[in-house]
Amino acid sequence: GQNWYTATYNPHTGTCLAENIDVSGFDTININIKAVDVAGNYREGGSITAKVDNNPPHIQFDPSSQGWTNKNITVVISATDSESGVEKLYYTVITNGESCPSKDSGQYNEVLGNSGTVDISDEGEWIICAYAVDNVGNSANIIESGVYQIDTTPPSIEFNIPEYIKNLGTISAIVTDHKSGVSEVKVQISYEENGKTYYWDSEKWSESNQWLDMVKEKDKYVYNASNIRLKDGILYKVIIKAIDTAGNEVYRESNTTADLSPPNITFNYGGYTPGSWVKGHVDVTITANDLSGISSIEYSIVQLGKNCNETSYMKLPSNNIVSISVDGRWRICIHAIDTVGNSIYEDSDEIWIDNTEPLVNISTPHTGSYTKGVITILGTASDNTSGINRIEVHINDEIAGEAQYNSTTGKYEYELNTSLYADGTHQIKVVAYDMAGNSNETVVDIIIDNTPPKIEMYNVGLNYSGSSWIGGQYTNVEINVSENIGPVIYSVYLDKDNSCSDISSDCGTLVANLTNYIEDTSKVLTLGQEDPSAKQGWGSITSGDYYMHMIAKDKAGNIDIKTIQVKVDKDAPTIEFIYKDANGNPYTLGSWINEDVIITVNVIDERIGVDRKLYKIINSSEDCSGDMFHQVSGNINISTDGEWKVCIYAEDKLGNNDTISSGIIRIDKTKPQISIQDMPKYITTPLPVKINITATDVTSGLREIKILVKDNDINKYYNGSNWVDDEYWINVTVENKMRYTYELSLNDLNERHSYTIEAKAIDNAGNERGARKSFIYDAGQPELNKIIQLNLTHVKLLFSENVRSVDSVRIDGKIYVWYNGIKEEDTAVIECEKIDGIEAICSIDKPLPKEIVSFDISKGTIEDLAGNKILLSYSVPVENAADMLFKIPVNQWTYIALEYEIDTQYELYKRTMVTTEGTILTYIGNWMNTILRHPLTGYIIRINSNSSSGYYYLPVRYKDKLSEDVKNVKLVNGWNLIAVIGDSTTKNGNIGWFADVGRTSLESLATPYGLRYYKFAWIIDAITKEYRSGENKTRLDGWVKDCTPYWIYMLEDVEYAARDPPTP
Repeated sequence: GQNWYTATYNPHTGTCLAENIDVSGFDTININIKAVDVAGNYREGGSITAKVDNNPPHIQFDPSSQGWTNKNITVVISATDSESGVEKLYYTVITNGESCPSKDSGQYNEVLGNSGTVDISDEGEWIICAYAVDNVGNSANIIESGVYQIDTTPPSIEFNIPEYIKNLGTISAIVTDHKSGVSEVKVQISYEENGKTYYWDSEKWSESNQWLDMVKEKDKYVYNASNIRLKDGILYKVIIKAIDTAGNEVYRESNTTADLSPPNITFNYGGYTPGSWVKGHVDVTITANDLSGISSIEYSIVQLGKNCNETSYMKLPSNNIVSISVDGRWRICIHAIDTVGNSIYEDSDEIWIDNTEPLVNISTPHTGSYTKGVITILGTASDNTSGINRIEVHINDEIAGEAQYNSTTGKYEYELNTSLYADGTHQIKVVAYDMAGNSNETVVDIIIDNTPPKIEMYNVGLNYSGSSWIGGQYTNVEINVSENIGPVIYSVYLDKDNSCSDISSDCGTLVANLTNYIEDTSKVLTLGQEDPSAKQGWGSITSGDYYMHMIAKDKAGNIDIKTIQVKVDKDAPTIEFIYKDANGNPYTLGSWINEDVIITVNVIDERIGVDRKLYKIINSSEDCSGDMFHQVSGNINISTDGEWKVCIYAEDKLGNNDTISSGIIRIDKTKPQISIQDMPKYITTPLPVKINITATDVTSGLREIKILVKDNDINKYYNGSNWVDDEYWINVTVENKMRYTYELSLNDLNERHSYTIEAKAIDNAGNERGARKSFIYDAGQPELNKIIQLNLTHVKLLFSENVRSVDSVRIDGKIYVWYNGIKEEDTAVIECEKIDGIEAICSIDKPLPKEIVSFDISKGTIEDLAGNKILLSYSVPVENAADMLFKIPVNQWTYIALEYEIDTQYELYKRTMVTTEGTILTYIGNWMNTILRHPLTGYIIRINSNSSSGYYYLPVRYKDKLSEDVKNVKLVNGWNLIAVIGDSTTKNGNIGWFADVGRTSLESLATPYGLRYYKFAWIIDAITKEYRSGENKTRLDGWVKDCTPYWIYMLEDVEYAARDPPTP
C-alpha cells in the first residue's frame, strides 16, 4: 500500500521533516516526495529506496562469569549488528545483588568502536551492565553479565593448645573466610628427638612430612588426636593450614609439652616413729612436685583398713602440715592433681595415738552383796585403742594380786577367800592399765556373812479334818525366821518323799519363791506367786499327798530347811450334762427342735468335796463370763426360741472351781413366713409367666419350700414341666437360708383358665406355714361380636368376653342426615357409659338419621378385665343397620345426672317443661345441681345454685369445655343457647331458661362475652331487636356498670330476625 505523510516545511532552510513514520515489518521501503505551494500547485520529486533495520545490536561478555579467584579479571565486551552496524557501546560495573542503572543515569562508560575490555581488581562479587546502539538508532535492552568473584584475603585461624598436656584429645580451630569461604583445613603434628623430626600420619609416627584433614563440626574444624601416643616430657609442634576457595592460604602454629607423670608426694613425721603408740598428737609435713605444676592437693585422715579412694578430702593447709590427735590407728591420704589432670593417691605410714583411759568394771560381786567362803572376783576391762596391759586387785587399799586377763574375751578373774576377813563390809578395788600407760579403776563394797538363818513354819493352807489342805483359795504358808545379820529369801518345795536335806539335794518342785530379800521375821507366802518359776512349778503340781520343804536363805547363801506333810487338791469339781426333749427322748446338740429341751446337771468332787453349784442360760454367741444367778437344784428347762447355751459354775471347799458351757441348744417354735407376690386378678403377660414366692425364717432358717399349681378349670396339677392328674407338690431345697425367693416359671397356661397357687415353707425345726393365691390367665384380645341399636341416641355392643372399658368409639361411614333440606354425610361419636360384662350401653353424640347407607364401628379400643386392648373393627350391612333404628323425637333432651345436697330449711323439688321449639325449661330449688345434654347440639349444661344469695347461674359447656374457652367454633348443626339469670326481685321470679335463638339462620359461633344484669326480659329484648341502636347500646352499657357478678352468654355480630323468646 501507499501512505502519504505530512512533512513540516522550514521556509528559511527550504527543508521539510516528516517524523514518526512506522517502518516496522518492512525490509526495504520506497520514499516519494510531493510539494504543494499556497496556490495548490504541486510537484512530485524522485523516489528513494532505503533498507529498514528494526533489530538492536547483540552484546557478548568474555568470559561471561568468573568463580572465586585471588587474581585480577579482564572481561572483553563486544557488540555486533548485521544490518546497520554498531554505532556506540556502553558499560558499567555494579556489585552483585544491585540492579543495573537506567541508560540515562549517567553511570555508563562509552567504548569506542564495537568492543573493549573491562579490568576488575577489587575484592567482591561484580556484575557488568552493558547496552549498544546501532547506526539507525536501535538500542538493545541493558544486558547483565554473569558474576565475577575476587578474594585476595586469606582465611583467619583461632587456635591454641595448652603449654602442658597429657593427651592431645581433639584438636579444634575456628577457621573463617568472609569472602570466598573456607575450602580446606589441615593439621600437622610433629616432635624432634635425637636430631630427627617425626610426623603423625593418622596411625603412627614417621619421618615423612604429613598433613592431616580436619573435619568441620558446627562452627569448628576438628581432628581427633586422642589415639596419638605421646612421650613424657617431649615438646610437640601443632601447625594448622587453611585455604579458601579463591586459593588464599594461611598457617598457625602452637607448641605443647607432654606431662604423663603424676605428682611426687613426700611425708615428714618430725621425729615420730610410725607404727608406735603415742599420747598427745603427731604433726606430718607434706610436699608435692610435678613437671607441669600442681593444680590441687587435698588430704584425708583415715583409719587403718580404709582405702584412700573411699573417703572424702579437704584442702591441704597452707603450711602443708597435718596434725593428728584423735585416738586410733591412722593414715594420711593425699590426693594430688597436676595442671594437666594427672592424679595420684598416696598414703602415709601408720600413726598410732591413744589419749583415752581404759574401761574397767567389776561384774561380781556387786556393791552391797553378801558373800561367804571363797569368792571369785569377775569383771571386764577394755581399751578400744591401744589395748589392756595389766589389771591389779586391791582389798581395803592393799594390793592383793594381779588378776588373770583374757584379751580375747576382755574378761578377768581373781579368787578371794572371805574367811580370812571378819564378817562385815569390805572394799574391793580393781585398776586397769592400757598399752599407752593410761589407767582407770573401779570399786565395790561387799558384806561378808558366814552364819546361817533359823526358820519356823505354821498355818499351812486349810486345816480340814486334821490335815493341812492346799489348793484353790488356800495356798498361804506363814513362816518365822531369825538371823544374826542381813535379810533372807524363802523357797517352798513340794516333794513326794522326804529327801530334801540341803540346798544341793533334790527337794522336789519349787512352788513358792521370794526373789527379793526381806528383813521381816514373819511372812506369809502364797504358792505360785511372785516368781515365774514358782508359778510354773505350782502349776505342774497335781492333786495328792506331799512333803512340803521350806528353805530360808540369807544373802550370803547360808540356808535352813523345815519339812511338814500336806494334802494338795487343785482339781475343780467335774460337771456332766444330760440333754432330753419334752418327751424324754435324747436331744442332739446343735440340732433345731420345736419343743422344750430339759438338761440334767451332775457335779462331782472326789477330794475335799463340792461346796456350791450355780447356772445361767446365755445366747449361743456369748461366753460364760460374769456372775451366775441361779442355784442348781434340779433339771434346767429351755423353752424360748433361739440358740442357747447353759453355763455351770461348780466350786469345792478349797475354792477350786470351773465354769463349763453346754453345747448349743437350738429351739424354734415359730412358723416361717411365706408369701406369693401380689398379682392382678387377670395376668396378661406372654408366656412364661414368672411368679416370685418368698419365704423367711429368722430363727432356724428355711429347709425347703413346697409349691402346688392347680388349673381349676380342668382339675390338673403342674409338676414343673407338664400338667398331671394327681396332686403334685414341687419341692425346692433352700439350704438353711433365712430368706429365699423362688421364681416359679409357668410355660403352659390355658387362655382364660383360673389357676390356684399354694406354697408351704418348712424351717429346720420342722415348723410349717402356707400361702395361697389365685389368678385368671387372659392374654388374648377381646372381640366385638354384635351391635344392637337401642334407639337414635344409644347403641348396645356385645363382646366375646367381659370387658371393662370402651374408648373413643366412632360410628363411621356414609350416614346421611337431612339438614336444611340438604342430604349430607356425617360421622357420629359414641361414648360407652355403662359396661356390664360382655355388654356396653353407649350414647351417641347426635341422633342417628332415618337413612343410613352403612353402619361401621372402628377407630376405638376395647379393654377386657385383664387389661388386654384391641382396636375395634365391626361392620353391619346397610339394610340391617336401617332396621335397627328406633325412632324418637329429635328435640328431646337426655337427662344425664342429678347432683344435690339437702338443707333442712328447703324442700327439694324439680319441674321440667318442653316447648314446641325444642326448649327445655328446668325450675330448680336451692342446693342442687343439674347436668343436661341436648341431643342434637351436644351441649352439656350444668345448673349451679348459690346457697348464700339464692341466685342461679348457668355456665354453658360445649363438649365438656367451658364456652369462654371455645372460640370461633362452628357447630355441626348450627345450634346455640343463651343462658339468662334471674333473681327474686324480677316479676318472673326465680327461673332459669334456655332458648334456641334461630336454628335455621345461625351458621357460626362467634367469640362469646358476658353481660352482668338480672332483668332478663330487657336484656333479651335488647339482644334480639335493638342491640345495634345507639340508645339501647347506651342503656346496655349502663346496665353493665351496675351488674352483680352473674353472667349471660350471647352472640356478638350475628345477623338474624328479631323475635320474642317463648314464655315459660
